[in-house]
Amino acid sequence: MSWLDLLLVASAVLAGMGGYRLGFIAHVLSWVGLLGGAAAGYAALPAVTSSLGPGTSSSELVLVAIVLVTSAALAGQLLGSFVGGRLRTALPEGAGRQTDRVLGAAAGVTAVALIAWVLLPVMAGLAGWPARQARDSRVADALGAVLPEAPDASRLLGDLLGEDYPEVFSGGDPTGDVGTPPPASGLSQGTAEAVARSTVKVVGEACGAISVGSGWVAEPGLVVTNAHVVAGQAETEVETTDGVRHRATVVAFDPGVDLAVLAAPTLDRPALARRPAARGDIGGVFGHPGGRPLRVAPFEVANDIVAVGTDIYDERTVERDVLVLAADLERGDSGSPLVDPSGAVVGVAFAVGTDRSGVAYALTVEEVDAALASVSGTAASTGGCAA
Repeated sequence: MSWLDLLLVASAVLAGMGGYRLGFIAHVLSWVGLLGGAAAGYAALPAVTSSLGPGTSSSELVLVAIVLVTSAALAGQLLGSFVGGRLRTALPEGAGRQTDRVLGAAAGVTAVALIAWVLLPVMAGLAGWPARQARDSRVADALGAVLPEAPDASRLLGDLLGEDYPEVFSGGDPTGDVGTPPPASGLSQGTAEAVARSTVKVVGEACGAISVGSGWVAEPGLVVTNAHVVAGQAETEVETTDGVRHRATVVAFDPGVDLAVLAAPTLDRPALARRPAARGDIGGVFGHPGGRPLRVAPFEVANDIVAVGTDIYDERTVERDVLVLAADLERGDSGSPLVDPSGAVVGVAFAVGTDRSGVAYALTVEEVDAALASVSGTAASTGGCAA
């Protein structure tokens, strides 16, 4: 039994004890109030996040979302408990009160089981230890045996974060062990500084969420990023490392491969060279994880494959030329250039491993060349939101 199972069992025991003390009526009304308050807080998120401005980092957005939804949920729970307590006093002493207590205990345990039923599949789709814990959970296996398939709560989390990775592989990751990320990128300080001048943070708002990603100058005035970073955006900006922002227009948008090209006429930064990657190549991923300042994460190319997955909307099956990386990447690194020690771009980061840490995926420069070739002189539709 994993520590997650122990935590769930302990939570169920405590919830049962609390439900017995409160009684069924008060317990159920407290949960109704909690869910109602959480729904009200979630409904208010678009207005709140929009007021924060496009420069707000993903981590700050998540913190604001947690505080807002939790506060509203607790307020609703207090109101529900108060009303339930008043109603409970109307029950006669004796069998009626005892039945209320027993049903309250059952309601407490059931509530924990339902929360686990919804959230464990979401954890299984995350990167690293959350996925391992959820997939090894005996509680999850037991719930799956008696309950139907859980609703997709991952979309809800995607709305809060404002970024949703496409499914790289349909039917599971076939890549096997990729090793560990290298300790250093191999780039000299001068090369790293030159590359940094041609990388940007990509920010914009879509469907009430602020999306933050990364990009790089591929041609004069043209920035390459991921399609899921700018999906659904009416206005997009790119920000250089000195904090200067430039308006950008999406002039190529491919939700299948997950690449977009932005035209930023006022962005006067040199274009980065490109070359095809080879297995064993090392270098640095120049990105803005969580919307934070530029960071260089070392990578090594473990493999290059044709991956069969889904588009950014999870609607159709697509094939991509993909580099499998040993690298520690985060949200906000999407669209980052993979740069070798000579300063040439060998790929574009677009997703991370969902079941293990230290694994990421990038699109090849051949895919980038195709995206650049599709650029027209007019704005391209950015479709709907990807999250």
